[in-house]
Amino acid sequence: MPPKSKSRSVPEGGVTISGCCDTLKGSPTPVINEVTGKPVRKVEAVTKLWSHALKGEKQREEVLKFQPLLPLMVLMEKGSPEERMAACGTLYALAQSPKHVQEVVNNRVVMGTIALMGGDHDRSRQPAAQFLAFLAQRPEYSARVADNALLLLLEGCKLGSVPGWGGARMTMLHCVTAIRLLIENVQCEASEPKIVRRNQLIVHGAVSTLVQLLTYAPRLPEPSQVPAPLPNSVGKNGRPSGGRKGKGKQVSRLPAGRKDCISTQASACLRFLATCPEFMPELIASGSLSPMLSTLLTASDEQAAYVCGILWEATSDLAVAQQVLDQQGVPILLHIISTCLLFAKTKGKRSSKPKSAEEAGQPERRAQRTQPPSPPSFPDIAICNATGVLHHLTFLDRAKVEVGKLGGVRSLALCLKIAHIQTKENATGALYNMGMDPANVDLLANEAGLPGFLAQPMPRSWLVKNEDDNKDAADKAEDEFLEGQLLSNPSSFFLTQDPRLAESS
Repeated sequence: MPPKSKSRSVPEGGVTISGCCDTLKGSPTPVINEVTGKPVRKVEAVTKLWSHALKGEKQREEVLKFQPLLPLMVLMEKGSPEERMAACGTLYALAQSPKHVQEVVNNRVVMGTIALMGGDHDRSRQPAAQFLAFLAQRPEYSARVADNALLLLLEGCKLGSVPGWGGARMTMLHCVTAIRLLIENVQCEASEPKIVRRNQLIVHGAVSTLVQLLTYAPRLPEPSQVPAPLPNSVGKNGRPSGGRKGKGKQVSRLPAGRKDCISTQASACLRFLATCPEFMPELIASGSLSPMLSTLLTASDEQAAYVCGILWEATSDLAVAQQVLDQQGVPILLHIISTCLLFAKTKGKRSSKPKSAEEAGQPERRAQRTQPPSPPSFPDIAICNATGVLHHLTFLDRAKVEVGKLGGVRSLALCLKIAHIQTKENATGALYNMGMDPANVDLLANEAGLPGFLAQPMPRSWLVKNEDDNKDAADKAEDEFLEGQLLSNPSSFFLTQDPRLAESS
């Protein structure tokens, strides 16, 4: 009796990888789909390769074994819109292979992807933007992407540039991610090209576009109370505690989504653009300062860190500081501090001096082994930048009053317990400015428990009453000051340069 023949399994989708590659190469004998019984079209073959290459490195090796790169390049240049889109996605998937990336990506592939990004087929922009974002993070390709596609990527970030289909947000996410990779500072890379790209983006209206992405469809409603109440969990010495459970564990206050990722990348791009002198005039002229400030109420820790960093630098200008103050900047900044305090790192107990390698009985090479740097703590960065903004704002008298009325003195006092040195300097500077207003002296000393050099930084002998229209009252106040008589409940102060001070001393 003859042996039973083994039944051959039908390949997934009815066509093999080699059959797909033969179809792309234009085989004279048509490849038949074993499921449908019809000839395999090019769009079907390239889509099959795209999905197969995305599965992993083993599958990418299988595809590359049949040498489909040249047919894919030709298809991306001369195929139908659907074929060009699938060919671009397949080349992107194959480029994920660290072993074959140099083989897959060449100048022809880069320029073909850029042409697809600027084409008329809207859905083709998603794989093109994804491929460009991948190329932007590699130094050998980033210059070509920046020189030819920077403005196309900026156009892809605009809300009205893509239709409302399902992949529109993903396209915007890839575009803004590519822009960030092209303008952010990277170690061992020249900074001059990055500066040129930032200026180019500012000239072509990137500031207002990125602010629109930052304010695009907030994921949660605005908080019911601004500023938010301080955390209830306070450890020893008044330090906020309980923000993290477990060593090195990062805690996110709000859930992340695709819209949130777009806003995060946009805030990072704005932070890099803010290093250019042309940024702030463009931000003011486009009317984007107020929307950017309002996003802090629903911002994540990372977004708040970037936006507060922009405001910290910007408010060194008196005119900008006045605008931030007029647009309710003080309660918003105190809200950021209150919501991030629970997750900030506080200064722990100082560890004892480590023993040497010989004392510990371990090899010297093990003692010299260093741990990798920890990821950035965005709550700490957000608090540091927010206190920096408040330091600048509290040079204005109205800001001193607002911070005191909103309970900001206690928030700033808690910031002194944070381990970050710059945060302590910023909070100390803001509290010092608060102490310049005699109305805040009792608040600083009693409620916040601050030492005298912060609660009352100005010597009492330098405090006088306000001068009014009555010259006799002003002269009397000046005479009492020069005679060393302290006045009760002073309402303001000034430093006198009267030469009689030197004579009396």
